[in-house]
Amino acid sequence: MKSHEQGVCCLTVSQGFLYSGSFDTTIAKWDIKEKTLVATYKGHSEAVYRLAVRENWLISASRDKTVRVWREKDSKCVAVLKGHTGPVLSLAVQEDILFTGADDCTIRQWDWLSGSQLREYMGHTDCVTDLKVQGDSLYSSSFDSTIRVWDTQTGQCVRVCKANAGMRGITLTAGKIFGAGNDAHLYVWDQNSAQTEPLTSDHEHKDRVLAVTVAGEGEVVFSASADCSIKKWDVATGRCLETLSGHSDWVSCLLVSEGSLFSGSWDSSIRKWDVATCRFIAELNAHNDPIYCLAAGVGVVFSGSRDCTIRAWRTDTGECIFVYEGHTAVVASLVVADPYIYSASWDKTIRWVLYPPSHASYLAILL
Repeated sequence: MKSHEQGVCCLTVSQGFLYSGSFDTTIAKWDIKEKTLVATYKGHSEAVYRLAVRENWLISASRDKTVRVWREKDSKCVAVLKGHTGPVLSLAVQEDILFTGADDCTIRQWDWLSGSQLREYMGHTDCVTDLKVQGDSLYSSSFDSTIRVWDTQTGQCVRVCKANAGMRGITLTAGKIFGAGNDAHLYVWDQNSAQTEPLTSDHEHKDRVLAVTVAGEGEVVFSASADCSIKKWDVATGRCLETLSGHSDWVSCLLVSEGSLFSGSWDSSIRKWDVATCRFIAELNAHNDPIYCLAAGVGVVFSGSRDCTIRAWRTDTGECIFVYEGHTAVVASLVVADPYIYSASWDKTIRWVLYPPSHASYLAILL
């Protein structure tokens, strides 16, 4: 089942199929149940950075400055969306409308079924790193230190949210706009305000923000940083509620599951915290190298590491109940779609395994 010849950049799962985009310029489609390679999509000339699936269509964004639309039933490319003059870094889909953000500082709006460009949004002065669409509003983050809000009916920029550093991504929740900055700050704006300056905070991170996750009904956000700390934020006010300390190196990933917060770090440990009280519960030690990713199953948390393994942990006791071996490089990404676990690695493979561990053995190695 040979497919990718270089590292995997992105994964998405839809309707029983797993899709992977690679630095080798191709996209692979895998049948989850049959554990077989169904199709290989060829057409891009550089790395595939982003994927989105809508009904019977696959959309891909690439470093080659194009977006391609593929028909699922025969894997045929039916449209090549050209216009960007730099790598396409972000996608957002709303029904039959596609928004793309690129390294050329622009956002473009397309009828992705016909491939026609409908509008170009100009205003950013550096690459567009992330896009979110909600109703008639489009939100874009950029390394130009802003998040912009656009009216998709008119194409006009209706608000500029200003930060002090490049913005890496956006999260919208509970009426707030959250932006992760390259200056270690988690910026917060009121979604329904015209204010350009962020809500102030006296408890900012001292280094880069590496991960953000939402807890509860969206009223609380946790952020992880290269300053070795985790912070809990009140969405309504933008204020820092707690600082969680204990890791001795970068906190690289966060996961909320069953009332607990799990944090993975480059100190090789995973820490378990109570979401409500921020009380430290347990330290999960077994990996020998930095933790790169976390994913949740029913009653279990999975971790991927630079030590080439995936480990399964009981969420209630923190006990390591199984170790999956086989990768020969960093396990960079995990996806759980019960009863399977999918792992993407720097060794240029995707693996999937059946869970629970009493039945654990790799069902497929996608090369």
